[in-house]
Amino acid sequence: MVRLDYLLFGYLTLEISEGRMTEALNLALRLGIRAEAVGSRSLTMSYPSFRKFRKRADSALISSVGDVRGSVGVILLFKKRTAAMIALLFCMGLYFLSGNLVWDVRVSAGVGLDEATVLSELERAGVFPGQLWARIDKKHCELAVLDSSEEISWISINRRGTVAYVEAVRRVDGEEPVAPVGIGNIVADRDCVIEEITVKRGTAVVKVGDTVRKGELLISGVVQTERGTEYTHAEGVVIGICDGEVSYTQSKFGTELLVGKAELSEFSLKIFQNKINIINTYGNSPEGCAIIEDKRQWTLFGRRLPISSLSVRATPITEVAIEYSEAQMIELAHRGHAALLSEMLATSSPLRIRTSADYTEDGYTVRSRVVYSTEVGEYKPIETDMEDKW
Repeated sequence: MVRLDYLLFGYLTLEISEGRMTEALNLALRLGIRAEAVGSRSLTMSYPSFRKFRKRADSALISSVGDVRGSVGVILLFKKRTAAMIALLFCMGLYFLSGNLVWDVRVSAGVGLDEATVLSELERAGVFPGQLWARIDKKHCELAVLDSSEEISWISINRRGTVAYVEAVRRVDGEEPVAPVGIGNIVADRDCVIEEITVKRGTAVVKVGDTVRKGELLISGVVQTERGTEYTHAEGVVIGICDGEVSYTQSKFGTELLVGKAELSEFSLKIFQNKINIINTYGNSPEGCAIIEDKRQWTLFGRRLPISSLSVRATPITEVAIEYSEAQMIELAHRGHAALLSEMLATSSPLRIRTSADYTEDGYTVRSRVVYSTEVGEYKPIETDMEDKW
């Protein structure tokens, strides 16, 4: 799905020179540009970002530039007042509708449940891309799916921005849902501000907007019912807004691996079950070698004589001390920082990233202050002697 800002402000695809994609991504990160890699050489970004990117990139980094698409592309293509007015009105309509439309439906289906089945049931219930949020009653839609589907035993629909996040569990034929064994709570695994909370089992003790600390109770396994106090295995999904810092320092001094020439250390043939050693140094290869094995099989005389060969090559690898230039040190620092940032945000949604860099006594440091949205609840069992109440 094309992003809304792409439609409003235009977007295009760049063809990056061979072997320079990492450099292009690092440059985009330093400039605060959101770019999406498509394949090994293509990079998609908004038209305003491209103008900023082109000013800072050297002439050899970009091999070709695709056509501008979106509303800006229409204006640049026709260069007429009528086309510009149509594009402007179209963009204004998208802008006013953007926050009130379902732009995407993302499904987390349980084991044995097909995502396409869930999407089909949701569409029947009125939840699909392009639908107005005002026309969606989440509870009514959830009940409609459960009533119409013989495969779904539980479903939850939640809204985050313009995206509908759906969780569903498969119905087991002839069986009642089995409650998890044990008694426990859902607690915060980090400091955060609660953005969203969905309770499957238990009692919520926090609400949206609350600030919580690591270890603080979010969903309690203690439930008050008409029969009195009951204890259960708390279940639920809690989304929080967190902040953190990612820092990477590249030293001016480092090491480099020098790869030598590969030398054949073993070669053998195997005919039926008989192994014949042609060459074998019996472990006399130098230390610190990379071993590469090459196994091949073939047959002779109409597959009546199976033969296989094994060749082993030892490639010596030596570690040497080096001193990086200023440009190399900066490039390595940004590359290492980008890897750490990607790892941190692998299961999160970034909301704001502020990046700075400076020289230190050890070398060159790149650090980012990140505000992100992620799941913050973790299950913590309660040790109790009340098994009779479970």
